[in-house]
Amino acid sequence: MIDSINAAIVARWKKGRPDADTLAKVKELDGEFQTAWTAKNVLYTEAAAKTAYIRQTPVHGRKLSKGENSLRSYSLHDFQEDYKAKQDAAQHVMLEISCEAAAIARPICERYAELCRSVAQEVEAAEEKSFGEFGQPYVPSQLIHALRRQADTARARMPSVAGAAVRPAHMVPIIDLD
Repeated sequence: MIDSINAAIVARWKKGRPDADTLAKVKELDGEFQTAWTAKNVLYTEAAAKTAYIRQTPVHGRKLSKGENSLRSYSLHDFQEDYKAKQDAAQHVMLEISCEAAAIARPICERYAELCRSVAQEVEAAEEKSFGEFGQPYVPSQLIHALRRQADTARARMPSVAGAAVRPAHMVPIIDLD
């Protein structure tokens, strides 16, 4: 239900909607973040260091059999240190990207939360009027509660990345970046 509510709210979003350049920047940062995340969590793990260490032996054996004698062999510890340095670098860049994306995403989330609140007030006023016409006490509908939750969720998702690496696309889940 939230997805359809989000779609209806975004369809009403005229003033303050992020422009194409802003969305392109968030998408670009998201791609960079995913590349860094992959480096940290897939390419340069402890297991990958062990695999690289193990794979060097047959490669060196083939080169030695061809007469190459100037080979540089690395210990498991060398690979582990190298991969850990690469993980640290990737983590560092993920934090930098998160900070840059948060500066872009925060105003988007703020405007979206305000729009949710505004739509909820508009729908609620119409509901109250209908209830009044029939002389019934007003009770907010599920739609009003869902709209209020949507605004609360948007406010809660306003990025604050103090020390946390957050994927840029997750900072603005209300907008399809594709």
